Amino acid sequence: MIVDSPSATERSRAMNCLLKFAQARDFKSELKDIAESKQVSSRGRLSALNLFTDPAGLLRVGGRLINVPIAFEQKHPIILAPGNPLTLLIIAHEHNKLLHAGCQAVMSSLKTRYWTLSCKTIVKKFIKKCMKCFRAQPMSPEYTMGNLPFDRVSPNGPFLTCGVDYAGLFFVVEKSRSRSVSKAYICIFVCFATNTVHIELARDISTNAFFNCLYRFVSRRGKCKNIHSDNGTNFVGARNELKELGELLKSREFQESVTDFLANEQVTWHMIPSHAPNFGSLWESAVKSAKKQLKIVIGETRLTFEELYTLLTQVEACLNLSSLITNFQ
Repeated sequence: MIVDSPSATERSRAMNCLLKFAQARDFKSELKDIAESKQVSSRGRLSALNLFTDPAGLLRVGGRLINVPIAFEQKHPIILAPGNPLTLLIIAHEHNKLLHAGCQAVMSSLKTRYWTLSCKTIVKKFIKKCMKCFRAQPMSPEYTMGNLPFDRVSPNGPFLTCGVDYAGLFFVVEKSRSRSVSKAYICIFVCFATNTVHIELARDISTNAFFNCLYRFVSRRGKCKNIHSDNGTNFVGARNELKELGELLKSREFQESVTDFLANEQVTWHMIPSHAPNFGSLWESAVKSAKKQLKIVIGETRLTFEELYTLLTQVEACLNLSSLITNFQ
């Protein structure tokens, strides 16, 4: 025996019956007030919505949009309670109809016919429990962060303990209109105690160039006690333009030269563990901020070595000013 599917009229009548049952359960006092005095009591929780009942007996939201040329259901949506099972079924239907859209899309679709109390909260809660949405965008676990090291929280002199990192590469020209281009890198020192930044410009990737940056840094900021840096193996998977930098930092000759130099100056050089860039978040943040300002100011423009060095000192001043304001607050 073939059973005919319900028609649109029958579906509409069935839906209206379900809505009336849901409202009779959740808005019993409001329906009673409207039946007696044609309006909801001013002491009620929904008095601001100007509720009324339509000819079908459904409780709808009033308003000032009676003359707006839109559908009656959109001008006066049906009110629903957030904890009713029918409300959850309607949200599920809209969510599936919109191909598992986000919270804002589902809310916009619902508001064309229904006024759900605490709509955003209940829609977010429903989408959070949707298995397909979770599989498409799984939530990453939140790990408890470790304690800050002693050097980061103890009051010490500026740059007594600092971190150093390279950034680049940058292309510089010999003259303002010259076509000959050479490479340059910036060397950033960050104080652990005050977050102060010192930026130097290196002409090439070599041990001598790093020593020159280190000499200038020590001469202007004072001798350090501890210097922290990335481990050379962190640069194994670097991009093509950072291959030279990675080869320098992971070379044994460079590490032995720096270690011997710092040992003679009674400075200890610490290297973070391999494949753990989170240990160097302090100087990585400084590199990100410096490169962002350089990109905004010069973009793809190629400057001379002196012009780039001058600009880096201005970037250094801006970063230190921001750090000073943050620490003061």
